[in-house]
Amino acid sequence: MQGRSFGWITGMWWMFGALSHAPAQNNMLTLEDAVRGLFTKYKIEQFHPLCWLNDTSFLLTRDQRTVFMQSIRAGEPLVWFTAESYPELKNQVLNSARLSSDGQKVILEFGDRYILVSTSPDGPRQTILKPKNGAEFHLHDQTQLLAYTIENNVYILKNQNEEITVTQDVDKGIVNGSGYVHRQEFGIHEGLFWSPQGHRLAFYSKDERMVKEYPLVNTSARQAEPKFIRYPMAGMKSEEVKLKIYHLATGRTTTIHTNTDPETYLTCVTWAPDGRSLYTALLNRGQDHLVLCRFDAETGSLKGRLFEEMHPKYVEPEHPLWFVQGQPHLFVWQSERDGFNHLYLYDSEGNLKRQLTRGPWEVIHILGQDPQGEWLYYTATKVSPLDRHIYRVHLKTGRSEPITSERDSGTWSGQLSPDGRYLLASYQSSRTAPALYLIETSTKIARLLHQSRDPLDSMDIPKPRLVTFTAADGKTTLYGRLTTPRLEPGRRYPVYLYVYGGPHAQLVTHTRLWGGSLMDSYMANQGFVVLTVDNRGSAHRGLEFENVIHRRLGYHEMQDQVVALRQLFRLPFVDSTRVAVHGWSFGGFMTISLMLNYPELFDVGVAGGPVTDWKWYEVMYGERYMDTPQENPEGYQATSLLDKVQNLKGKLLIIHGLQDDVVVPQHSLELVEAFIKAGKQVDFFPYPSHPHNVRGKDRIHLMEKVTDYLIKNLINN
Repeated sequence: MQGRSFGWITGMWWMFGALSHAPAQNNMLTLEDAVRGLFTKYKIEQFHPLCWLNDTSFLLTRDQRTVFMQSIRAGEPLVWFTAESYPELKNQVLNSARLSSDGQKVILEFGDRYILVSTSPDGPRQTILKPKNGAEFHLHDQTQLLAYTIENNVYILKNQNEEITVTQDVDKGIVNGSGYVHRQEFGIHEGLFWSPQGHRLAFYSKDERMVKEYPLVNTSARQAEPKFIRYPMAGMKSEEVKLKIYHLATGRTTTIHTNTDPETYLTCVTWAPDGRSLYTALLNRGQDHLVLCRFDAETGSLKGRLFEEMHPKYVEPEHPLWFVQGQPHLFVWQSERDGFNHLYLYDSEGNLKRQLTRGPWEVIHILGQDPQGEWLYYTATKVSPLDRHIYRVHLKTGRSEPITSERDSGTWSGQLSPDGRYLLASYQSSRTAPALYLIETSTKIARLLHQSRDPLDSMDIPKPRLVTFTAADGKTTLYGRLTTPRLEPGRRYPVYLYVYGGPHAQLVTHTRLWGGSLMDSYMANQGFVVLTVDNRGSAHRGLEFENVIHRRLGYHEMQDQVVALRQLFRLPFVDSTRVAVHGWSFGGFMTISLMLNYPELFDVGVAGGPVTDWKWYEVMYGERYMDTPQENPEGYQATSLLDKVQNLKGKLLIIHGLQDDVVVPQHSLELVEAFIKAGKQVDFFPYPSHPHNVRGKDRIHLMEKVTDYLIKNLINN
C-alpha cells in the first residue's frame, strides 16, 4: 500500500477515462440516502460480537434487540435473549453486553435498566432499574451495586431500593463522579471506578468555581435567557480535580494526596487487582512531564512514584494500566516514548521488565490475555497505517507473532475467549463486507462464521479509491480517498475537498468506502471530484507525524492539503479553477485557514463549528498543541484567522450551533465581525438549539445547506 507522490494517480488516470465508456445506468442517491443510508436502507446486515458466554460459546446481536448464542462448533446461532419478550423494553435497544468477572452471568444494559442473565440453563434473571434522574451509571457485576450521579453528586443503589449518598455538595461548581473532567481529554470517558471487589468506589471530584462562567443563550424561552457553562480557555485559570475514594464498609471518603499543583491532570486511573492501591498518572498543566504514581486506597497517601515520562513538546497518557493475569505485581503500560504507541511491561515498583512491542507502527487496542498470563493479544498497524491486524506477544520473552494473515489487507478486531484458545474476530476491507471468523489462537486457523452482503455492491454509484501523495516535506506518504463522477471525455470537473486534519482522527482507513460515507458518492453524482487526505498531524502514524503541528496548528496541515491538491490537478479531468473545501470543528478551522491563506486556490468554503482563534479554545487540548498564549504569542498570532479576513476572495459559508460548548459561538461571531469591519461579504447560518454538531433529523437540513451552497457556487455559477 505504500506509494510515492501522485504515482498512483498519474499511473492509473487512464482507468478513469475507461470508466466513462461504462453503461449509462446509475442508481442516484438522494440526500437522505447520503446522510442516513449507511444506517438504514444500505445498512449491512451482520452479526456483532457481544461477549463470550463461556469457553465454547459466545453471544452476538444483529439488531440490538435480539441476542443470539453461537457455539464454536458448527450450527446456526440460536436466540438467547430477545427484548420482544419484555413489554417494558419497547423501543429500547441493547447498549452493551458483558460477562461478569466470575463468569456466572451476562450483564445486558438497555436504556433504563440492566438485565442480569445467568449463564446456566434456566438460571435466574435479575433486573436493576436505573434511577430516572441519574447519569454516569456504573454497575459492579458481582455485588450488583450501581454507582451513578444525580446532578453534581454521587450515589450508590443497593438492593434496588436503598440509596447511599456518597457526596452532598450543594455548590454546583463542585462536580462529583462525572466523566466530563479535564474536558474528556487523555482518554477520560468515565468518572466512577469500582474496585475489583466492589468494596470501594473511586471518583473524580472537580472544582470549577474558579473558572469564569461562559454564557450560551437559550432563545427558546419567552425572553431569551443565559445558559452558563464553565469553559476554561487557554492560558486562563483551569478547573481543579481531585480523586476520592468512598469506603462502603465505613461510609468514609478518602482523598488521594497527590501533593501537586491543583491544576495537575489526573488520568489513567486504575485499581490494583487486590483493591488496596489506586494507580494514577499525574500530568503537569504544561503536559510535558508525567509521573505514574501508586496510592494507598485506605489512607490516600502516596506509596510510590513508579516512573516519569518527559517530552519537549507533550506527553499524552490515554490508557489505563493492564494487569497481568495471575501475576498481579506486573502490568502493561502504553506509551509513545520511542515515537510510536507501544507496550511496556512493568512491575508494581516501577521497574521496567521489558519493552514488549517496537517498530515504526502503532499498537491500537489490547484485546485480552490468556488465563496463564503468558500471551497478550492486541491490534496494530504493523502492515500499514490503513490496516489493523491481530497479534500476540509473549510476556516473558517479548516475542510477537501475527494471528491474522498479514497478506490480507484490511481491518481486524477481536474478542478473546476466557480460556485464551479462540478469538471471535471481525474483518472488513474496502472490497469485502464485514465477516465474522472464529480463530484458533494456537494454530491461527480461521473458520468463517458469517459473511455479510453489502447492498452497495449491486449499486452503480461512484465508489472511492485509495490514492497516495507525498507530503510537503518531500518524503512522507499521505493517504487519500478519491471519488469521481462518471467521467465524460474532455470534460473537467470541480474539486470538493472534505477536510478534518487535526489530531486523534484518521479519515482514510481500509474499511467500507475507505472510511468515508455516501456523501462522497452523492457529491460525485453532483459533478464533483471528491478528495479527502489525512495530512501530517492526524492519527496512527506515530508521534513525529502528529506533533509536527506543535505550537502552530494548521501550518503543516494546510501545506499537505495544498500539495495533495496540486498533485491532483495534474489529472486531465480535474478543473483546478473550481475548488471547494468543507470541514467541521478542526476541519472548520482548516477550511477557513485554507480560504484565507491560499485565496488563489479555493473558490468556495463551508466551515462548521470552526476554531478561529486558539485563545478562545479550551485549556487541555489547546495548551497541549499550542502551549499558552503567554508562552507562544507568535504561534497564536500566526494561526488566528481574525487578521487575515482581508485575504478572502471566494464565497464562504460559516455554520455554528449556538449551544456549542466545545467550540463556543464566539469563534464564528468574532470572525464575522472581523469580516464586516474589513468590508468582506460572507454567509453565516446558526443552528440555535444544537451543540457542537448537528445530528438527528436536522442533519439532513444541514447537509442540504452545505451541498446547495457548493453546487450553487461551483456547478451552477
